[in-house]
Amino acid sequence: CRVKKRVERLAEDPRMVITTYEGRHVHSPSHDQEDSSQASSHLNNFFW
Repeated sequence: CRVKKRVERLAEDPRMVITTYEGRHVHSPSHDQEDSSQASSHLNNFFW
């Protein structure tokens, strides 16, 4: 999959981030589901 992920902090509020994905996913949706749960886990670790 050649999707690029970019994360930037907001200048107005450095506690907030903007996440941008560029490109096209070329794998099965089940792979997206796994990635989403891993991302959720990382977010939970970030905020707690």
